[in-house]
Amino acid sequence: MSAKQAVRKASEDDSGIVVNNPSVARTRSEDCEKTSSDSRDTARSWAWNFDTEIPCTECGAEEYTRSESGEWYCEECGAVQSRGDVEQRKPGWTNQEERRLGPSTGPSDIQIGSSVGAPWSNEGGRWAKYNERLSYRNKRLLDSLKEIKALVSALELTGTTCDEAGALFRKTAEAGLLKGRSVEAVTAACVYIAARQNSEPLTFSWLADVSPVSESEISNTYRKLLTEFELEMNVPVPAEFVDRIGSDASLPVSVRHRAREMLEKVAEAGEHIGQSPPGMAAAALYGAAMESEIGITQEDIAECASVSVVTLSRQWQTIKSSITE
Repeated sequence: MSAKQAVRKASEDDSGIVVNNPSVARTRSEDCEKTSSDSRDTARSWAWNFDTEIPCTECGAEEYTRSESGEWYCEECGAVQSRGDVEQRKPGWTNQEERRLGPSTGPSDIQIGSSVGAPWSNEGGRWAKYNERLSYRNKRLLDSLKEIKALVSALELTGTTCDEAGALFRKTAEAGLLKGRSVEAVTAACVYIAARQNSEPLTFSWLADVSPVSESEISNTYRKLLTEFELEMNVPVPAEFVDRIGSDASLPVSVRHRAREMLEKVAEAGEHIGQSPPGMAAAALYGAAMESEIGITQEDIAECASVSVVTLSRQWQTIKSSITE
């Protein structure tokens, strides 16, 4: 019996007429609560005082085991022989109108159409026609968001960057900036902007390696979006590129830690200003690898950082002069 029903019952007399005296209703409500408490105590004491010497009602065995919930059950047939403590609390579920059903969604999800039964799927072709009913605008949006997810996956970026890139592409499409531009270049530029805003290491060269458009086209589209939306970008720091380049070059964690120490001294001296962040990170990793006597060439690290050997060599001289002062 719920509390509301108990109050209702306590506020009625034996003839079913509602009692107007609040004290009488309160007394009867307290009696209902006491009865409920007594029933719980009875069930609890019944479980504790169960006679384990009586035979099982199902198989006749006299071997019992008590579960963690307080119930006794037969070891032979598993039949439950006693009542456990009854849960009296209010159920913890949410009302159906307040529930959020379905998978989590975000700006990088299309929210329309279905990929079930697509030509490349093994689920059957009878649902593929629903994807064919999308408008041209929604089809282009669907393809673009898939391209963004593919780029983020290939570059091993975070889900936050994927959602922010999707939101920026939607904003770009609503502003009418897709006319006369390659959709692939816009999606790549959105991913680059989102990565920069989240301080994730990314260069135009790395993006062009996994994108069907060239580095110059991505760069031009990136600058156009910055101008149109007046975006403020975080300045890339060389230390952000250490882990990614070090991982691609298979360098140990100790070498990456030493490279970050070198870059901290360079930043204190202000020598990193105007330099290529991935180039500085690659040069610091090269110097740290030489200190640890790890056999790696400038060509190997320069290839992982997508910079030239000349750039790496020149910036290593800058780092070496800063750490020796």
